[in-house]
Amino acid sequence: TSMGLKQLDRILRHMDEKLWSNKNYHTLEKEAHTFHMSELWSRASYYIHLLNANPMDESMCGCVTDVSNNDIIPEIELLAMKIKFPGITTGAAPGRPGNGAWPI
Repeated sequence: TSMGLKQLDRILRHMDEKLWSNKNYHTLEKEAHTFHMSELWSRASYYIHLLNANPMDESMCGCVTDVSNNDIIPEIELLAMKIKFPGITTGAAPGRPGNGAWPI
């Protein structure tokens, strides 16, 4: 079975679960997102293999390697929050007057 069919099967098995995957997406959006991410990871794998074959060393700038202090982790956490709660950083968040409510 191909990876695409495995992913489609997984989505269809869970499509009626409100809290599974991106809970604000409809089934078709979940499918499109899954295929998009699969393609993205497939393309990124080339660079991951390059990094594994050529690990970073002291010559690499600390602004890249020091993930504890270069704001990469907080940016990833903010992105996750925006995906989980669309509109939360724009003032258009569900739960505000006229915006409905987040499904919980």
